[in-house]
Amino acid sequence: SVIITLKMNGGRLLVTFPFAIILALLLNELRVGRFKKVLQVVFTFPHFLSWVIIASIVKNVLGFDGLVNSAIEMLGGEYVNFIGNERMFVPLVYFTEVWKGAGWSSIIYLAAIAGIDQEQYEAAEIDGASRWNKMIHITIPSIMPTIIIMFILATGNIMTKGFHQVFSMNN
Repeated sequence: SVIITLKMNGGRLLVTFPFAIILALLLNELRVGRFKKVLQVVFTFPHFLSWVIIASIVKNVLGFDGLVNSAIEMLGGEYVNFIGNERMFVPLVYFTEVWKGAGWSSIIYLAAIAGIDQEQYEAAEIDGASRWNKMIHITIPSIMPTIIIMFILATGNIMTKGFHQVFSMNN
C-alpha cells in the first residue's frame, strides 16, 4: 500500500542518505593512499551489482545454512532466522541500501570536496584549526549545496525506489 511504501522509503531516505556524506568525509580525511583506494573500491563495487546478486549474497551470509548461522552453530548456539524475521527485515533493507549505494554517492561528495579552495584550509591551519574544525567549518558548509541537491533528487524517488530491492530480498 501507499502508506507502507512512504513509511519504508521515508525511513530509507532518513537512515541511508547521511551515510554517503559521512563516508565521503571519512575518505577525504584518510591520509594513507593505498588504504583509501581499497576502501573506495570496497564501497563502490556493490553499486555495479544487481539487487538479485546483492540479495543472493545476503542470503548466503545470513540464511539458515549461511556463514553467520554456521559460525553460530560452531560456537554452540541456535540458528537465527535473520531473513525471515519481520523485525530484522527493515534494518536489513536499510543496511543493504547503504552497502550498495553509499560508495557511489560518496564519489559525488568527494568531487564536491575536491572543488573546495585549498587556501581556506591553509588559512584555517595557520589559525590553528584542527582537522575536525576544518571539516566542520570549511568542508561541510562548502559541500552543502551538493548535499541539498542530492537530497532533493533522493526525495523525488520516494515513491518509486526500492521495489527491486524488496522483491529480491523477499524471494
